Amino acid sequence: MKRFISLALCLILCLSLVCVFTGCGGKKKSGEGSMAVEVKKTLDEAKKAVEDKGCTPVVVTVYEKDFKDGSVLSIGKFLDGAKKGDYVTICVNDLSIKDTVEAMPVAPRILPKKSFEDKILANAGSNEAKLKVNYTLAGEFYVLDPGASDKDIEGIAEAITGTGYKASDMLSDYIAAGVVPTATEAMKADVITADNATLTEVDGAYVVSNYTGTARNIVVPAEIDSKPVKTVGAGLTLNPITALTVEDGITEIESGAVAKAYGLMDVDIPDSVIEIGKNAFINLLFTEADGDYTMFADKIALAYNGSDTDITIPENVKYLAPEIFKDKKALTSVKFSEGLISIGASAFSGCEALANVTFPESLKYIGDSAFYQARAFTEIKLSKNVVEIGADAFHDCSNVSNLVLNDGLKKIGNKAFVYCLYSEQKELNATLTIPASVEYLGNEAFMNANIVDVKGGEGLTFVGYRPFEETDWFINFASDEEFGIFNGFLLKYNVPDEFEGTVVLPDGVKGISGAFKDLAKVKAVKINNGCVSISDNEFLTNSALTEITIPASVTFIGESALDIAKASSITVHCEAGSVAETYAKEKLFKTDNNI
Repeated sequence: MKRFISLALCLILCLSLVCVFTGCGGKKKSGEGSMAVEVKKTLDEAKKAVEDKGCTPVVVTVYEKDFKDGSVLSIGKFLDGAKKGDYVTICVNDLSIKDTVEAMPVAPRILPKKSFEDKILANAGSNEAKLKVNYTLAGEFYVLDPGASDKDIEGIAEAITGTGYKASDMLSDYIAAGVVPTATEAMKADVITADNATLTEVDGAYVVSNYTGTARNIVVPAEIDSKPVKTVGAGLTLNPITALTVEDGITEIESGAVAKAYGLMDVDIPDSVIEIGKNAFINLLFTEADGDYTMFADKIALAYNGSDTDITIPENVKYLAPEIFKDKKALTSVKFSEGLISIGASAFSGCEALANVTFPESLKYIGDSAFYQARAFTEIKLSKNVVEIGADAFHDCSNVSNLVLNDGLKKIGNKAFVYCLYSEQKELNATLTIPASVEYLGNEAFMNANIVDVKGGEGLTFVGYRPFEETDWFINFASDEEFGIFNGFLLKYNVPDEFEGTVVLPDGVKGISGAFKDLAKVKAVKINNGCVSISDNEFLTNSALTEITIPASVTFIGESALDIAKASSITVHCEAGSVAETYAKEKLFKTDNNI
């Protein structure tokens, strides 16, 4: 579809050029369209050329590749002396749009005059950005042709036989046909509310998605109906928006939040945002070159285009996009400038030679697999401002012998430090101190680490499946006690593997975190009132289990907690309306409310 539109535009423009230079074999009739094409070396010259002719200006930039790829701008091949960075002016008069405008289902993009001039025109011709768009000025806004771009808008009807929107068309014609609102209406901000979007409550805060309005300028507030908004969700909007404001207090922008970001230029992201998902803004067109980096919104480093082995992240960078340095195996040293807030998922994954890493005080978030298999560096020292370490963040960083987690950290993701603090000879004998601020400790977070002692962890509210699996500390933990409880979480149940009876958990257990692994003959488990969580895989190997009592205090049950061979024979004793009852019915277990 994109090639069809681009070729159609190219054909029409090229035919018009031929008519200009050859006369097309006949005299021009009154009212027929006319076109004049010139090459200018500066934007000012280009503007003056079309203004002097008294016609609607169309100014496009010629790039080197435009002579090769058959795109709209291949009109340059007809012009002697056109070079990369030149401006081609096209002056078009008397072309009617009346036969095509009503068939066009997608509006042209409308961008604020100042932003377009500051961010686009000021840099036109200076880089290889894929900015292949015709445009025309309409009051305080520019109207851009979606059909003339390599990233033309999805959904343009196949039925269109003309050039679609042309920069020579008047915006008023589109407004009259009902295709686009007035420029003022198009740029008016619309605030997300419960009436125009989907609000999903997670942990007492909203995730916003599925905006149903038509505005091109969207504001995501920090609070809706007295409840905080923490996440800009996937699928926030399918509209080709041009402006997005995220209010202070929001912490995450999920992958796929803005699906049609080709017109997105004005973006306000507060420092409260610590995580931006991969492809949060899809089909970005208006990016900027800053040295070796491709930037968006002046603060997000999307790509690194250099080859240095020793790099310093620029001071203006606050967010490193996912996979930005992935598998750069020659990279040996990274210095993060103060101001960096977030390191995206897999940002340095596979950087096997990375030996020197200095984390800034400003850093708040380290994404999933951010340093996966970065095996060369030996020390991890994180400041008190780091609040979250993602799943597998330092997985297999096997040469790290010194790990410092400061107070302020709240979440350690699944397998975050697997094979970290590790040596095959087990001579490390490390002591792990979990800050009191940590609330969430993920599944197998420190598996296979050479840890002989674990301290701290008083603030834990959730502990996942066997976070210290295969460590010396865990092997010896509570070996003389029936119940191995760590800060309220049941890590071990010390009975012979052949035990066939009923297990009754003692008061005070806040969560079950892998205690029932390999107890294949246990037939019944009664969970104490006050327990709040059951980890993933908890009863995965308990094939003889026929009864389990789960009180209403349990608010989290891992998706695979009861995925065992004889699930159809299990009866779940639970209270009506509880999380346990919902879980049991989804898994098709038998239930009763005798608890």
